[in-house]
Amino acid sequence: YPMTRYFFLIILLFSLQNTNAQDKRDYVWPLGYNNMLEDGVESFLFNFNESDQPIDNQGVSEIEISRALSSICDKEGNLLLYTNGCQIADAGGKMIKNGYGINDGIWIQEFMQDTCRGYGGSKNVMLLEQPLAETEYILLHTPVGYTPTESVHYDTLKYTTIKEENGHFEVVDKNVPYFVKEYILGGYLSAIQHVNQKDWWIIIPSFPDNIYNTFLLDETGFNHFEQSIGPAFDFDRSGSSGSAKFSPDGSKYLLHNPSENLLLYDFDRSSGELSNLRRATIKTELPETSVISYAEFSSNSRFIYINDLDTLWQVDTWEEDLNNGLEFIDVWDGSEDPFPTKFGRMQLAPNCKIYIVTTSGSKSMHIIHSPNEKGQACNFEQRGIRLPQFNGSNSIPNFPRYRIDEEEKCDPSITSLFGEQVYWRRDLEVYPNPSSGPIEIVMPEIHTSGTLVIINAQGQVMHQEQVDHALRLSKDISNYPSGMYAIEFLPDDNRDRVIYTKWLVLE
Repeated sequence: YPMTRYFFLIILLFSLQNTNAQDKRDYVWPLGYNNMLEDGVESFLFNFNESDQPIDNQGVSEIEISRALSSICDKEGNLLLYTNGCQIADAGGKMIKNGYGINDGIWIQEFMQDTCRGYGGSKNVMLLEQPLAETEYILLHTPVGYTPTESVHYDTLKYTTIKEENGHFEVVDKNVPYFVKEYILGGYLSAIQHVNQKDWWIIIPSFPDNIYNTFLLDETGFNHFEQSIGPAFDFDRSGSSGSAKFSPDGSKYLLHNPSENLLLYDFDRSSGELSNLRRATIKTELPETSVISYAEFSSNSRFIYINDLDTLWQVDTWEEDLNNGLEFIDVWDGSEDPFPTKFGRMQLAPNCKIYIVTTSGSKSMHIIHSPNEKGQACNFEQRGIRLPQFNGSNSIPNFPRYRIDEEEKCDPSITSLFGEQVYWRRDLEVYPNPSSGPIEIVMPEIHTSGTLVIINAQGQVMHQEQVDHALRLSKDISNYPSGMYAIEFLPDDNRDRVIYTKWLVLE
């Protein structure tokens, strides 16, 4: 295998301890569209248990995905449920029992003509586990309001309850209102676990003024309080024009749209309170009409990425004045696939990268390969992901923020290289661990020849050698500085495309 290619493999697979134990409830992203040109529902998915590349799922899903979307896996990463905003399907793509009629109302009956194709509000649905109920799930959803004399609006928050029994799912409570207010900001539904790791905080802003509606979902139901903080929302421009996100470490909450620009708050996971507002101005001139924009955090919670459809910016939150941390990254290059591939919703993936969907149905996605790096080093690539089917406009799952209390928020070992099949990581046996220097490395029984590399925590290759038919190796690394080292073994004749890795602590 060429050494340059192997070196990049090492860096990309520089995985972290105990990644196999990570919470994987957001590891499967069902996606798709129905352009009515092919038989069946066009569908594909990302399964980050296996790779960071999309998998064709044509004709499997019974429900059409276009905008509104959420999914949930168990903690081992097995897909359980997903929704398109008005229907709920299981892992096999089949609609679950009583899983239809979600968000039923005038919008579906009149505007969508009693179909469930392209339900609006791509961030108005979210699937969660019920607190203290291992076989019960809850769908949070905001139905689209519509009257002939009034434009689209939101005034009710609802939930639907799903129960599992022997692997079969059934909706038991449907379209139950838990909050009613005259004007709710659409597209800002966000959730994060309470510090007790069982209950959920849910925040949804609303008019008038600057109201943040905070709900604690626990075993008693929805407990609501309002907090008035920050600038007043622009009634004509704020609704459905931006996004809200919790940081991966759970300490921050952002809300961004072209009117208010970036609002960044500290968040208390014990009390649910927002505080310490900081602002950044991405656009100095207020748009004449409502313009959509999106935001997302890097996995280290330091950087925020913001787009306004045709430009991408980075904000360094380590700067006290966020305007000093604002840096331009790129502008849309005008390409079409086959429609304009402008920048849409952004989602931090389990592989530590940020995926950006296009605002029109296309067969590609944009990607930020290294979002934890400052400025241009973030390595943004337009249309860097090629899709097997069309993706619906702005369609990407809406998840709560997972892995807040885990040391590592994502797993960079989920990767494929140069468009080739993914490499599968397996544990390498190294002992003693921790070590004071001398170590024994046990070769995999089926692979005894290959390349062994030792890498320090800064990504520097400290040692590299060709191993020829050895059952074990003895290495003395006592002359290395104390710290963390990755031991990597890439077998020769590697048809299964496996790489063996182990983190070592050198005392």
